Order: sequence, then C-alpha cells, then structure tokens
Amino acid sequence: MAVAFLLAVGATTAIFLYVQGVKKGAKPSANFVTVIVAKKDIPAESQLDPLIQEGQFTTLSVPRDAVVAGAVTALSDLQNQTTATFILKGEQISRARLQGSEISQDRFGTRAGFEAVTVQLDQQRVVSGFIQARDHVQVYTTLDNKSGVTFTATLVPDVRVLKVGNTSGTGTGGTVLVTLELTPPDAAKVILAQEEGHLWLALLPPNQQGLPQPPVTIGQLAK
Repeated sequence: MAVAFLLAVGATTAIFLYVQGVKKGAKPSANFVTVIVAKKDIPAESQLDPLIQEGQFTTLSVPRDAVVAGAVTALSDLQNQTTATFILKGEQISRARLQGSEISQDRFGTRAGFEAVTVQLDQQRVVSGFIQARDHVQVYTTLDNKSGVTFTATLVPDVRVLKVGNTSGTGTGGTVLVTLELTPPDAAKVILAQEEGHLWLALLPPNQQGLPQPPVTIGQLAK
C-alpha cells in the first residue's frame, strides 16, 4: 500500500507539472487581440462621445485571425467620432464605419476647392427623382429682377451630384434632398436662389458638359 501511495503521489505531481508547463508554453494572449465593442445597438449618424461618457462600450478578446480590418482597439479612437453606418451590439467596430472631424470633408468624395451644399426640391424639379449620386446636372433659377421682370436663367452650368436621399411624399408632391458639389461662389448663388427664388435641376447626358443659357423672360415666350 505504501508503494501504491507513493506511485499515486508521483503521478499526481507529474500531471500537475505537465499542466503548468502547457499553460506556460501556450501563451494564449499572443493569439488574441482586445477590441472595443458596443454594449447596445448604435444607429447611424450617432455621436459617440455621449455614449463613451455613459459607458456604452466594453472590450472583447478576439482571435487574432478573426479581427476585422481597422478594428478599434482603444476607446480613445472613438472620441470625436460619429457612426457612418449602423453598429450592432457586441460586434467589432471598424474605423471605416466611423466619421470624424478629420475626414468629414471627404465622406462625399468632395474635391479640393469645392463645397457640399444640400438643397430641398420638389420631385418635378429633380427630373422626377431620377437624379442619382455622381450624375451631372445643370442648375437653373427663376427670379424677379429689380424691375419686377421674372426670368429664368442658368445659375451653374455643370454640377456634380454627391448624394440624393431623404425623399418625402410621393409623385409630384414629394420632395428630395440633393447634395451638390459647388465652388464657394456658386454655392452662394445656389443658396440665394433657393432662398429668394426657385431652383430646377436638369440632368446632363453622360460625358456631356453643361453650357450656360441666356436668361428667358415671359415676354420672350411668344417669340
């Protein structure tokens, strides 16, 4: 019995030493990455600073080969950021799904020297809603001059559309928000025309450049 006891103690000791050696050699932390995840679903266009203050984020250990590209690994990476798309509870947060002050000017692909300006127009003023992002349009305006003469003229001959969305209503009674890429002087013209007159967008064919048109008055309609 004494021999059996000694053998049992020796076997137990050997198993303990083996397990400890496996734990030391495995180094599981080297195969995992700590990422930041949300504690709840976060809608698009949500500012993240208030959620950070509320403690709505936590960490998650993920296998290294399962980490998504650009995954956020530090809470500080979420500061001053806004969600560009919907983020689900518990999912990894990619930097590509965020938008911050440093990239806000590029979210539409706006070129240097241009600005993004959004106008709200009726359906019939945007080719019945067929205008899409990356289309080119000619912007017309109808105004009254100082003599009280109403005229329609080309405001900007060729404008790139950055985004179309947020349609409300149906048919001719609906409205559409259209974001245009404009130079600062043209942006001022479009804003003034939207405030003081009427805007119309004419869809240009592919690879065709818009050309300025002379003003047309009511008196010229019969000519």
